[in-house]
Amino acid sequence: MRAMESYWHTLCFTYRQKINSNGRNNKIQREVKMKKLLFRTAVFSFLLLFLAGPASATLILPGSETSLQNVLNNITVGPVAGASSVDVYNDQVLPDQYWSVGAAGGSLSTIVIEIAGNAGTNTFGIYSGNKYVQIFGGAAAAGSQAIIGINSVGDVFLNFASTGVNFGSNLFGYYLGTANGPTFYSDELMNENGEDHMVAFQGQGDTVQIGPWAPGTWGPTEYILAFEDLPFSSSDKDYNDFVVMVESVNPVPEPLSLVLLGLGLIGLAGARRKF
Repeated sequence: MRAMESYWHTLCFTYRQKINSNGRNNKIQREVKMKKLLFRTAVFSFLLLFLAGPASATLILPGSETSLQNVLNNITVGPVAGASSVDVYNDQVLPDQYWSVGAAGGSLSTIVIEIAGNAGTNTFGIYSGNKYVQIFGGAAAAGSQAIIGINSVGDVFLNFASTGVNFGSNLFGYYLGTANGPTFYSDELMNENGEDHMVAFQGQGDTVQIGPWAPGTWGPTEYILAFEDLPFSSSDKDYNDFVVMVESVNPVPEPLSLVLLGLGLIGLAGARRKF
């Protein structure tokens, strides 16, 4: 009798060990599958974001006029006068397609220089979708200033007066309009053949003087935007045609990149629930 009881206990113990072992193995297998899926989702999301984002800096040529680098050098008065800390080839801001106004609620724009045959007719402003707000017209010159503001519901103000335009959010791009040609956008996907007609540079602490205004620090919340105002097929690609400083703004990721990132996060969340 005792021998049978001992045999039965041994059999039950062995069976329980086998069940526990199978359970642990199944748990380990599920964890391995989960990690593989998370890794693949992360890699896939990264590749999508990489492909959607700008591949490299925009090529800027010296041209036959004052080069863009010299435009920046010429407004620099310190720490080394005539020598900007910003390199137009290596210090381009990416991404630069879309922007938002900072917490102050307003953004001052100051024209640095305009070297273009179309200077008398070019316009500069912001856009969102098919809605536009012009900041400067053709008569504006170096040192001209204007302030844009966007309230919490997306209403756009120019020099503290309502424009009657609503963007729906604090997200916009910059444009350069030409009287007899196309409008050029900060989002190159909206330009002919995906041409990039705007480059941006962030302040690095140089002291600069623009037009008649007193010298001041070009800080990290201030950006210089430089435009090419002709299609690439007939342009010199020197990006000195319209140069403007904008302050209290921040570049934001492209909407497509945000969508792709969201899809990746949704995939990760779904994977966690599944396992």
